[in-house]
Amino acid sequence: MKKLITIAIFIIFLIGNAFGQSNDKIKLYSANELRDDVDSLTKYIEEVHPNAFFKFPKDKFYKKTDSIKSIIDKPMSDFDFYFLVSPLVAKLEDGHTSIQPPVKEYFSTNPVIFPYLLKLSAKEPYLVFDREIAKTMKSKIPHNALIISINDIASNQIINDLANLSSGESKSFRLARINDVFFFYLYGLYGEKSNYTIKYKLNNITETENISCIHLDSLMKMKKRDTSISKENKPKDYSLSINKENKTAIIDFESFNDVKIFKIFIDSAFQQIKENKTENLIIDIRNNGGGNSIIGDEFFQYISHENFMQVAKSKTKNSRLMKEFYKMMFAKTQDSLLLYRLNNPDGLGEFQSDSLIKLRENPLRFSGTIYLLTSTNTFSSAAFFAQCFKYYKMGQIIGEETGGWMVHYGDLVFAKLPNSKLTLSISHTLWYEIGAKENDFHGTIPDINVPSEKALDYTLELIKNQ
Repeated sequence: MKKLITIAIFIIFLIGNAFGQSNDKIKLYSANELRDDVDSLTKYIEEVHPNAFFKFPKDKFYKKTDSIKSIIDKPMSDFDFYFLVSPLVAKLEDGHTSIQPPVKEYFSTNPVIFPYLLKLSAKEPYLVFDREIAKTMKSKIPHNALIISINDIASNQIINDLANLSSGESKSFRLARINDVFFFYLYGLYGEKSNYTIKYKLNNITETENISCIHLDSLMKMKKRDTSISKENKPKDYSLSINKENKTAIIDFESFNDVKIFKIFIDSAFQQIKENKTENLIIDIRNNGGGNSIIGDEFFQYISHENFMQVAKSKTKNSRLMKEFYKMMFAKTQDSLLLYRLNNPDGLGEFQSDSLIKLRENPLRFSGTIYLLTSTNTFSSAAFFAQCFKYYKMGQIIGEETGGWMVHYGDLVFAKLPNSKLTLSISHTLWYEIGAKENDFHGTIPDINVPSEKALDYTLELIKNQ
């Protein structure tokens, strides 16, 4: 699963298609069409998922489904429909099974946008001011102020409402997924507002501020004037920095993306690490939402000192919808690895991993001290990586429990609902990471628990003191 889109990219990516449309062009779908989409949604999930109701009982799921259908009594947009059905999918508590938010519909209205980004947390403090939505804006709220309420809605209530809309194994991970698009969900939950009253606390002093929202067109003009936004500033999937003074290298690992490019990067990185006689290596996967697990296998060739495996076993459900999706993907990519799934019989099959990945000869293999930084954003293939790292005792893990669980569902099948065209992703494989027991429905636990935003500084200080 890919990492979340940052706010700047999120808006710019969609603006070309959405900007300039008006409210009267928003398409409305009939009540019958939307009720049919609810039926299709439940049908697709049941067909594809190996065990959709492992957390939320099937009878309760269908009772909620009937309740949603009963209140669809008039035409509505896909935007409104999303906020009706996303809590249903979220009840399944599977981060890979989710319904994608219709952001194009949202931006097509040139909405007024809440101008601040907040840090969301499942425990106190629930909302903390992070930064302005554009660098050229000036904030009335001090940085790191604790938000007590927004328009008299208590911060813990906002957090609970947000968590109910997002798919994920844990509440913390569900909130992390929507952190950068808080304004979208604020609008969907509580309606469009031109002004907000924010009560906050800083240094035990409570204050109240009235803030004005900003229209999308005004925001885009601000971003065009912001010379700090450029292609060069776009975060890289992986990068290396070396501090020669303390003999420490940091690999900032944002995504398991593009095997060919990664192989070039990782070999060059460890060549530099060797040439600089580096003694400490920090691997930062705090913001890594996953991707291709083969990249993890390649990384371990440089840091593991024994043969390894990331997956202990898996259970895959083959279905008509899954095979249609893989046929479509093969037509686009010509990836022969997709073909083997098409010949498997429908139904559930189990695969037991019984062969380790062997270490090849590698003169660049690192023999120093390694630290791995994790957070609730560490998900999917990144969570596989963290658990494998811990199981084979490659070094210390510092930070937070991973958002991805040791036993979790994955391997996505994408399907569009026939009328609203909302995109649904559905897991069709149950994965057991190496060392996982049957009911290990939790993330990889770090050796040293530290808030994720402090993990790097903590590790550097640890190295300095040693």
